[in-house]
Amino acid sequence: MTNNNKRPPPAHPQERHRPLPSQQPKPIEDEPAAAEALRAILDSQSYREADEDVAFLQGDATRGVRLQLDYLKAETMLRRHNVAHTIVVFGSTRIPEPRAAQRAVAGWAAAAAANEGDADIPLRLAASRRI
Repeated sequence: MTNNNKRPPPAHPQERHRPLPSQQPKPIEDEPAAAEALRAILDSQSYREADEDVAFLQGDATRGVRLQLDYLKAETMLRRHNVAHTIVVFGSTRIPEPRAAQRAVAGWAAAAAANEGDADIPLRLAASRRI
């Protein structure tokens, strides 16, 4: 093997012949727009951390993550309060309060009387009565 094929040794992690750019930034006179450009970068939505970007978190792409967070939050709160067992009760938003249900039946009954030829109204009246 000849000397031309040898690679140089890696640079020492602390000792350098020349400082890195971050260790010796340019003077403001060399780059007068640098401060404004840096401010624009830091203010950009793309620079914001994902967990602090509410618009990103509320998007369609993160729906699954939000559901996971909802379950994790509930589980964390239950553990924090030493709740070992729970009971889940499922309800329906289709079942209105009794007075609202009675108004719906009356409304569909009136619509059925006024529109005898409409085949959809008797179906809605029957569903309203069942609910």
